Amino acid sequence: MSAKKGSKPVKISDKQRKINPKSLLNLNQFEKGVSGNPDGRPVKNGRLRDALKQHGQKEYIKSVYIPPPKKNIMDAFDDDFFGTGEEGKWEEIPTGRTISEELMQMIWEKALNGEWNYLSLLLHLDVVQPK
Repeated sequence: MSAKKGSKPVKISDKQRKINPKSLLNLNQFEKGVSGNPDGRPVKNGRLRDALKQHGQKEYIKSVYIPPPKKNIMDAFDDDFFGTGEEGKWEEIPTGRTISEELMQMIWEKALNGEWNYLSLLLHLDVVQPK
């Protein structure tokens, strides 16, 4: 049966609805203090979060570029003054801090230098309280 144009849908009250008696037998109340889902709500991106936490506990090793030694200004007339023929090198320096600790330090330094994104992050996480 199709509805006519302009006709309003008919509302059915709860009293008019027929309830299947078998559906009431299936309803069971949980005991107090016991959840219906013992594992709780699944965590979004749980594996990624766990991997990032594990990686953050590794030691932070800082890579520093060491340029080649500078030439004496008196060598300015030498043909090879601008090209020493040597290249700089990268050195890895252990810091004694974890990647997470180094990241926290960087966020605080950038916020203290006035970078709004980092300050906003700290305010959003309720790490700092404005007076």
